[in-house]
Amino acid sequence: DGTDGTDGADGAQGPAGPAGADGTDGTDGADGAQGPAGPAGADGTDGADGSLPSVMDVEVTVSMMKFYMEAIQQGEVTLYRGFTYTFDQSASSNSPHPLRLSTTSDGAHGGGSEYTNGVTYSGSPGSNGILTFTVPMDAPDTLYYYCANHASMGGTIQIVSLGSVA
Repeated sequence: DGTDGTDGADGAQGPAGPAGADGTDGTDGADGAQGPAGPAGADGTDGADGSLPSVMDVEVTVSMMKFYMEAIQQGEVTLYRGFTYTFDQSASSNSPHPLRLSTTSDGAHGGGSEYTNGVTYSGSPGSNGILTFTVPMDAPDTLYYYCANHASMGGTIQIVSLGSVA
């Protein structure tokens, strides 16, 4: 047997193999912390002023030469400054008894005069008469209602500001 020959030279590098498949996607990271609150928005514009409601319609009648307010003989009436009230004199018993207001008890019959601030009249007592009174903000605390034609028929009106108690 003879001796082994010497190793031959290395062969040239073979061609590259095909690319491997993509790996799977990684998992999503955790949510980040919440950011700070943004600045407050600008104030909106003021809304339009609302109209004051007609708070009460007061039914006025007359019996035995006395005014009745909501069926109460010479009843004391409480009104709020800035609000509007209608005193309804359409009942036939109001003829001829025009309702008036004064700062003096019994008005002109008590030596006073008629109070007219905020007062309007329409119609005729006994058919369609209405006294409308929008109470001024500077109205006195006490007024009196009376008949323009006859003494001793009226009563007291207390004027209060909204939020106060009469």
